[in-house]
Amino acid sequence: MNFPTFNVVFNYRNANNKNGKYSIHIRITFNQNSKYFEVKVPKKVGKHQWSGKYGRWVKNNHEFSNEINEKIDCTLRKLIDLQKRYFSNCKQLTFTDIFRELRGEYSGDNFNVYFSKVIKDPPELLVAGTLKRYEAALLVLQKFNSNLDFHELTTELFMRLKKFAREKLSLSASTIRGYFNVYKKVVYWARLQGQINREHERQLFIGVKHKMIKPKKEYLEVHEIIAWKKYEFLSNEVVYERDRDMFLLLIYSGLYYSDLKKLRKEDLREDHQFGYYLYTKRRKNDNFSIIPLWKFPHAIEILNSYKETDKKVPFLLKREFLKEDQVFNRNLKVISGPKMLDWNRKVINKMGRFTNSQL
Repeated sequence: MNFPTFNVVFNYRNANNKNGKYSIHIRITFNQNSKYFEVKVPKKVGKHQWSGKYGRWVKNNHEFSNEINEKIDCTLRKLIDLQKRYFSNCKQLTFTDIFRELRGEYSGDNFNVYFSKVIKDPPELLVAGTLKRYEAALLVLQKFNSNLDFHELTTELFMRLKKFAREKLSLSASTIRGYFNVYKKVVYWARLQGQINREHERQLFIGVKHKMIKPKKEYLEVHEIIAWKKYEFLSNEVVYERDRDMFLLLIYSGLYYSDLKKLRKEDLREDHQFGYYLYTKRRKNDNFSIIPLWKFPHAIEILNSYKETDKKVPFLLKREFLKEDQVFNRNLKVISGPKMLDWNRKVINKMGRFTNSQL
Protein backbone atom coordinates (compact mmCIF):
# COMPACT_ATOMS: atom_id res chain seq x y z
CA MET A 1 0.00 0.00 0.00
CA ASN A 2 1.52 3.31 -1.12
CA PHE A 3 0.86 6.63 0.59
CA PRO A 4 1.70 10.10 -0.69
CA THR A 5 3.99 12.76 0.70
CA PHE A 6 2.86 16.36 1.14
CA ASN A 7 5.06 19.42 0.78
CA VAL A 8 4.32 23.13 0.82
CA VAL A 9 5.87 24.92 -2.15
CA PHE A 10 6.10 28.56 -3.13
CA ASN A 11 5.97 29.57 -6.80
CA TYR A 12 6.31 25.94 -7.94
CA ARG A 13 6.37 26.99 -11.61
CA ASN A 14 9.36 29.30 -10.99
CA ALA A 15 7.45 32.10 -12.67
CA ASN A 16 8.75 35.66 -12.84
CA ASN A 17 5.77 38.02 -12.39
CA LYS A 18 6.05 41.77 -12.73
CA ASN A 19 4.49 42.35 -9.32
CA GLY A 20 6.65 39.68 -7.68
CA LYS A 21 3.65 38.00 -6.02
CA TYR A 22 3.09 34.24 -6.26
CA SER A 23 0.72 31.43 -5.24
CA ILE A 24 1.30 28.74 -2.63
CA HIS A 25 0.62 25.07 -3.43
CA ILE A 26 0.65 21.71 -1.71
CA ARG A 27 2.74 19.23 -3.67
CA ILE A 28 1.26 15.72 -3.46
CA THR A 29 3.63 12.96 -4.59
CA PHE A 30 2.86 9.32 -5.34
CA ASN A 31 5.82 7.21 -6.53
CA GLN A 32 7.63 10.23 -7.99
CA ASN A 33 4.43 11.40 -9.69
CA SER A 34 3.40 14.82 -8.36
CA LYS A 35 0.29 16.96 -8.55
CA TYR A 36 -0.34 20.38 -7.05
CA PHE A 37 -3.21 21.88 -5.09
CA GLU A 38 -3.39 25.65 -4.74
CA VAL A 39 -4.01 27.01 -1.24
CA LYS A 40 -6.50 29.84 -1.55
CA VAL A 41 -5.12 32.91 0.22
CA PRO A 42 -6.48 36.46 0.61
CA LYS A 43 -3.38 37.95 -1.04
CA LYS A 44 -0.48 36.41 -2.92
CA VAL A 45 2.98 36.32 -1.35
CA GLY A 46 6.26 37.92 -2.42
CA LYS A 47 9.59 36.13 -2.32
CA HIS A 48 10.84 38.38 0.46
CA GLN A 49 7.74 37.44 2.52
CA TRP A 50 8.20 33.67 2.22
CA SER A 51 10.17 31.75 4.84
CA GLY A 52 9.20 28.15 4.05
CA LYS A 53 9.55 27.17 7.72
CA TYR A 54 6.95 24.80 9.12
CA GLY A 55 4.16 26.68 10.91
CA ARG A 56 5.67 30.03 9.92
CA TRP A 57 5.47 29.69 6.17
CA VAL A 58 4.86 33.39 5.58
CA LYS A 59 6.83 36.06 7.43
CA ASN A 60 5.25 38.71 9.61
CA ASN A 61 5.95 41.37 6.98
CA HIS A 62 2.89 40.10 5.04
CA GLU A 63 -0.37 41.67 6.22
CA PHE A 64 -2.19 38.28 6.13
CA SER A 65 0.65 36.13 7.44
CA ASN A 66 -1.35 34.62 10.32
CA GLU A 67 -4.36 33.80 8.11
CA ILE A 68 -2.21 32.24 5.37
CA ASN A 69 -0.13 30.17 7.82
CA GLU A 70 -3.31 28.86 9.46
CA LYS A 71 -4.82 28.00 6.06
CA ILE A 72 -1.70 26.05 5.04
CA ASP A 73 -1.57 24.17 8.36
CA CYS A 74 -5.30 23.41 8.18
CA THR A 75 -4.89 21.96 4.67
CA LEU A 76 -1.97 19.81 5.79
CA ARG A 77 -3.91 18.53 8.81
CA LYS A 78 -6.81 17.62 6.54
CA LEU A 79 -4.49 15.63 4.29
CA ILE A 80 -2.81 13.83 7.19
CA ASP A 81 -6.19 12.96 8.75
CA LEU A 82 -7.37 11.61 5.38
CA GLN A 83 -4.24 9.49 5.09
CA LYS A 84 -4.77 8.10 8.61
CA ARG A 85 -8.39 7.17 7.88
CA TYR A 86 -7.44 5.29 4.73
CA PHE A 87 -4.54 3.56 6.47
CA SER A 88 -6.78 2.38 9.36
CA ASN A 89 -9.22 0.94 6.78
CA CYS A 90 -6.43 -0.69 4.71
CA LYS A 91 -7.65 1.29 1.73
CA GLN A 92 -5.42 2.67 -1.00
CA LEU A 93 -5.51 6.46 -1.21
CA THR A 94 -5.60 7.99 -4.71
CA PHE A 95 -5.20 11.43 -6.25
CA THR A 96 -8.95 11.45 -6.87
CA ASP A 97 -9.70 10.84 -3.20
CA ILE A 98 -7.28 13.55 -2.13
CA PHE A 99 -8.59 16.23 -4.46
CA ARG A 100 -12.20 15.42 -3.61
CA GLU A 101 -11.36 15.92 0.06
CA LEU A 102 -9.51 19.18 -0.58
CA ARG A 103 -12.30 20.56 -2.78
CA GLY A 104 -14.92 19.78 -0.17
CA GLU A 105 -16.62 17.09 -2.25
CA TYR A 106 -16.42 14.93 0.85
CA SER A 107 -17.94 16.21 4.03
CA GLY A 108 -14.92 15.97 6.29
CA ASP A 109 -16.03 15.07 9.78
CA ASN A 110 -19.75 15.93 9.57
CA PHE A 111 -22.12 13.00 9.13
CA ASN A 112 -25.14 15.15 8.22
CA VAL A 113 -23.25 16.95 5.46
CA TYR A 114 -21.86 13.68 4.16
CA PHE A 115 -25.37 12.16 4.16
CA SER A 116 -26.72 15.12 2.16
CA LYS A 117 -23.96 14.87 -0.42
CA VAL A 118 -24.29 11.13 -1.01
CA ILE A 119 -28.01 11.60 -1.64
CA LYS A 120 -27.16 14.11 -4.39
CA ASP A 121 -24.49 11.80 -5.81
CA PRO A 122 -24.95 8.27 -4.38
CA PRO A 123 -22.11 5.73 -4.79
CA GLU A 124 -24.69 3.24 -6.07
CA LEU A 125 -27.70 3.56 -8.34
CA LEU A 126 -30.83 4.36 -6.34
CA VAL A 127 -34.28 4.21 -7.94
CA ALA A 128 -36.70 7.09 -7.34
CA GLY A 129 -38.64 5.33 -4.57
CA THR A 130 -35.48 4.35 -2.70
CA LEU A 131 -34.08 7.87 -3.04
CA LYS A 132 -37.22 9.27 -1.41
CA ARG A 133 -36.71 6.93 1.55
CA TYR A 134 -33.10 8.19 1.89
CA GLU A 135 -34.35 11.78 1.86
CA ALA A 136 -36.98 10.97 4.51
CA ALA A 137 -34.38 9.21 6.67
CA LEU A 138 -32.12 12.26 6.44
CA LEU A 139 -35.01 14.53 7.44
CA VAL A 140 -35.57 12.45 10.60
CA LEU A 141 -31.85 12.65 11.39
CA GLN A 142 -31.84 16.43 10.89
CA LYS A 143 -34.78 16.82 13.27
CA PHE A 144 -32.95 14.71 15.83
CA ASN A 145 -29.57 16.45 15.45
CA SER A 146 -28.59 18.58 12.47
CA ASN A 147 -24.87 18.69 13.25
CA LEU A 148 -23.37 15.29 14.01
CA ASP A 149 -19.69 14.56 13.52
CA PHE A 150 -18.54 11.05 12.69
CA HIS A 151 -16.76 10.67 16.03
CA GLU A 152 -20.11 11.30 17.78
CA LEU A 153 -21.75 8.28 16.14
CA THR A 154 -22.30 5.60 18.79
CA THR A 155 -24.72 2.78 19.52
CA GLU A 156 -26.24 4.88 22.29
CA LEU A 157 -26.85 7.76 19.86
CA PHE A 158 -28.65 5.54 17.36
CA MET A 159 -30.75 4.08 20.17
CA ARG A 160 -31.78 7.62 21.13
CA LEU A 161 -32.52 8.37 17.47
CA LYS A 162 -34.78 5.31 17.35
CA LYS A 163 -36.59 6.45 20.50
CA PHE A 164 -36.96 9.97 19.08
CA ALA A 165 -38.47 8.63 15.83
CA ARG A 166 -40.92 6.43 17.73
CA GLU A 167 -41.98 8.79 20.54
CA LYS A 168 -41.56 12.29 19.12
CA LEU A 169 -42.36 11.64 15.46
CA SER A 170 -44.80 8.74 16.07
CA LEU A 171 -43.28 6.64 13.29
CA SER A 172 -44.19 2.97 12.97
CA ALA A 173 -41.69 0.19 13.69
CA SER A 174 -41.56 -0.80 10.01
CA THR A 175 -40.83 2.79 8.94
CA ILE A 176 -38.08 3.17 11.55
CA ARG A 177 -36.52 -0.12 10.48
CA GLY A 178 -36.50 1.08 6.85
CA TYR A 179 -34.77 4.32 7.86
CA PHE A 180 -32.17 2.44 9.92
CA ASN A 181 -31.37 0.30 6.90
CA VAL A 182 -30.62 3.59 5.15
CA TYR A 183 -28.37 4.78 8.01
CA LYS A 184 -26.46 1.48 7.88
CA LYS A 185 -25.91 1.88 4.14
CA VAL A 186 -24.70 5.47 4.45
CA VAL A 187 -22.32 4.49 7.26
CA TYR A 188 -21.06 1.64 5.06
CA TRP A 189 -20.34 4.08 2.22
CA ALA A 190 -18.61 6.41 4.68
CA ARG A 191 -16.38 3.55 5.81
CA LEU A 192 -15.44 2.71 2.21
CA GLN A 193 -14.46 6.35 1.69
CA GLY A 194 -12.32 6.39 4.80
CA GLN A 195 -14.57 8.47 7.06
CA ILE A 196 -14.67 5.79 9.79
CA ASN A 197 -12.96 2.47 10.32
CA ARG A 198 -14.46 -1.00 10.10
CA GLU A 199 -14.60 -1.57 13.88
CA HIS A 200 -16.44 1.72 14.42
CA GLU A 201 -18.96 0.77 11.73
CA ARG A 202 -19.45 -2.72 13.19
CA GLN A 203 -20.28 -1.45 16.69
CA LEU A 204 -22.72 1.32 15.74
CA PHE A 205 -25.90 -0.73 15.42
CA ILE A 206 -25.23 -3.47 17.98
CA GLY A 207 -28.23 -3.60 20.28
CA VAL A 208 -30.42 -1.44 18.05
CA LYS A 209 -33.28 -3.84 17.38
CA HIS A 210 -36.69 -3.19 15.84
CA LYS A 211 -39.53 -5.23 17.27
CA MET A 212 -42.13 -5.76 14.59
CA ILE A 213 -45.72 -6.30 15.68
CA LYS A 214 -47.52 -8.39 13.11
CA PRO A 215 -50.94 -7.00 12.26
CA LYS A 216 -53.84 -9.13 13.40
CA LYS A 217 -55.28 -11.20 10.57
CA GLU A 218 -58.96 -10.48 10.14
CA TYR A 219 -61.41 -13.14 9.04
CA LEU A 220 -65.16 -13.68 8.79
CA GLU A 221 -67.07 -15.48 11.50
CA VAL A 222 -69.44 -18.31 10.47
CA HIS A 223 -72.54 -16.12 10.82
CA GLU A 224 -70.88 -13.49 8.60
CA ILE A 225 -70.06 -16.10 5.94
CA ILE A 226 -73.72 -17.14 5.93
CA ALA A 227 -74.87 -13.51 5.66
CA TRP A 228 -72.41 -12.92 2.81
CA LYS A 229 -73.59 -16.02 0.97
CA LYS A 230 -77.31 -15.34 1.40
CA TYR A 231 -77.33 -11.63 0.61
CA GLU A 232 -79.85 -10.88 -2.14
CA PHE A 233 -78.74 -8.17 -4.52
CA LEU A 234 -81.15 -5.56 -5.85
CA SER A 235 -81.59 -5.13 -9.57
CA ASN A 236 -79.05 -2.29 -9.62
CA GLU A 237 -76.53 -4.33 -7.57
CA VAL A 238 -76.19 -7.48 -9.65
CA VAL A 239 -72.76 -6.39 -10.86
CA TYR A 240 -71.50 -7.13 -7.34
CA GLU A 241 -72.83 -10.69 -7.31
CA ARG A 242 -69.85 -11.90 -9.31
CA ASP A 243 -67.39 -10.46 -6.74
CA ARG A 244 -69.41 -11.89 -3.86
CA ASP A 245 -69.10 -15.35 -5.44
CA MET A 246 -65.37 -14.97 -6.17
CA PHE A 247 -64.79 -14.06 -2.54
CA LEU A 248 -66.67 -17.19 -1.48
CA LEU A 249 -64.32 -19.21 -3.68
CA LEU A 250 -61.40 -17.68 -1.78
CA ILE A 251 -63.01 -18.81 1.48
CA TYR A 252 -63.67 -22.32 0.19
CA SER A 253 -60.26 -22.79 -1.41
CA GLY A 254 -57.94 -20.76 0.83
CA LEU A 255 -56.32 -19.27 -2.28
CA TYR A 256 -55.20 -15.70 -2.78
CA TYR A 257 -57.09 -13.84 -5.48
CA SER A 258 -54.00 -13.86 -7.72
CA ASP A 259 -53.84 -17.67 -7.43
CA LEU A 260 -57.55 -17.99 -8.17
CA LYS A 261 -57.13 -16.04 -11.39
CA LYS A 262 -54.34 -18.38 -12.52
CA LEU A 263 -56.28 -21.63 -12.04
CA ARG A 264 -56.21 -23.84 -15.12
CA LYS A 265 -58.74 -26.41 -16.21
CA GLU A 266 -56.44 -29.32 -15.37
CA ASP A 267 -56.13 -28.04 -11.79
CA LEU A 268 -59.72 -29.09 -11.07
CA ARG A 269 -59.77 -32.86 -10.51
CA GLU A 270 -62.26 -35.43 -9.24
CA ASP A 271 -61.73 -38.22 -6.78
CA HIS A 272 -64.32 -41.00 -7.29
CA GLN A 273 -64.61 -41.59 -3.56
CA PHE A 274 -64.68 -38.03 -2.21
CA GLY A 275 -65.39 -35.60 -5.04
CA TYR A 276 -63.78 -32.52 -6.55
CA TYR A 277 -60.49 -31.01 -5.43
CA LEU A 278 -57.87 -28.55 -6.73
CA TYR A 279 -54.27 -29.58 -7.31
CA THR A 280 -52.36 -26.37 -7.93
CA LYS A 281 -49.24 -24.32 -7.15
CA ARG A 282 -49.26 -21.60 -4.53
CA ARG A 283 -47.92 -18.19 -5.61
CA LYS A 284 -46.09 -17.59 -2.34
CA ASN A 285 -43.93 -20.73 -2.20
CA ASP A 286 -44.45 -22.35 -5.60
CA ASN A 287 -45.39 -25.63 -3.89
CA PHE A 288 -48.23 -27.85 -5.04
CA SER A 289 -51.19 -28.23 -2.69
CA ILE A 290 -54.36 -30.28 -2.64
CA ILE A 291 -57.51 -28.28 -1.88
CA PRO A 292 -60.53 -30.48 -1.01
CA LEU A 293 -63.48 -28.65 -2.55
CA TRP A 294 -65.73 -31.63 -1.68
CA LYS A 295 -66.00 -30.10 1.79
CA PHE A 296 -67.88 -27.16 0.25
CA PRO A 297 -70.44 -28.28 -2.39
CA HIS A 298 -71.33 -24.64 -2.99
CA ALA A 299 -67.82 -24.11 -4.39
CA ILE A 300 -68.56 -26.45 -7.31
CA GLU A 301 -71.83 -24.61 -7.99
CA ILE A 302 -69.88 -21.33 -8.26
CA LEU A 303 -67.19 -22.86 -10.46
CA ASN A 304 -69.85 -24.24 -12.82
CA SER A 305 -71.44 -20.79 -13.06
CA TYR A 306 -68.20 -19.03 -14.04
CA LYS A 307 -66.07 -21.72 -15.68
CA GLU A 308 -64.52 -21.22 -19.09
CA THR A 309 -66.21 -23.37 -21.77
CA ASP A 310 -63.97 -22.42 -24.68
CA LYS A 311 -61.62 -25.37 -25.20
CA LYS A 312 -58.93 -23.09 -26.63
CA VAL A 313 -58.66 -21.15 -23.36
CA PRO A 314 -56.60 -22.98 -20.70
CA PHE A 315 -57.95 -21.11 -17.67
CA LEU A 316 -60.61 -22.55 -15.39
CA LEU A 317 -62.58 -19.30 -14.92
CA LYS A 318 -63.72 -16.88 -17.58
CA ARG A 319 -61.49 -13.83 -17.76
CA GLU A 320 -64.35 -11.34 -17.88
CA PHE A 321 -65.42 -12.35 -14.37
CA LEU A 322 -61.98 -11.66 -12.88
CA LYS A 323 -61.09 -8.03 -12.26
CA GLU A 324 -57.96 -6.21 -11.17
CA ASP A 325 -57.16 -6.53 -7.47
CA GLN A 326 -57.95 -2.87 -6.78
CA VAL A 327 -61.36 -3.12 -8.45
CA PHE A 328 -62.12 -6.40 -6.69
CA ASN A 329 -61.20 -4.97 -3.28
CA ARG A 330 -63.23 -1.83 -3.92
CA ASN A 331 -66.31 -3.90 -4.76
CA LEU A 332 -65.85 -6.09 -1.67
CA LYS A 333 -65.84 -2.96 0.48
CA VAL A 334 -69.07 -1.83 -1.16
CA ILE A 335 -70.73 -5.18 -0.41
CA SER A 336 -69.68 -5.05 3.25
CA GLY A 337 -70.44 -1.32 3.48
CA PRO A 338 -73.54 0.65 4.52
CA LYS A 339 -75.35 0.27 1.16
CA MET A 340 -75.53 -3.53 1.44
CA LEU A 341 -74.48 -5.64 4.46
CA ASP A 342 -73.77 -2.55 6.58
CA TRP A 343 -70.88 -4.06 8.53
CA ASN A 344 -68.59 -1.99 10.73
CA ARG A 345 -65.48 -3.24 8.97
CA LYS A 346 -64.20 -3.43 5.43
CA VAL A 347 -63.65 -6.70 3.61
CA ILE A 348 -60.63 -7.21 1.34
CA ASN A 349 -59.63 -10.22 -0.73
CA LYS A 350 -56.95 -11.54 1.69
CA MET A 351 -59.65 -12.09 4.31
CA GLY A 352 -60.95 -14.97 2.18
CA ARG A 353 -57.77 -17.00 2.71
CA PHE A 354 -57.57 -16.00 6.40
CA THR A 355 -61.20 -17.11 6.88
CA ASN A 356 -60.43 -20.48 5.29
CA SER A 357 -57.68 -21.10 7.86
CA GLN A 358 -60.30 -20.75 10.63
CA LEU A 359 -62.77 -23.25 9.17
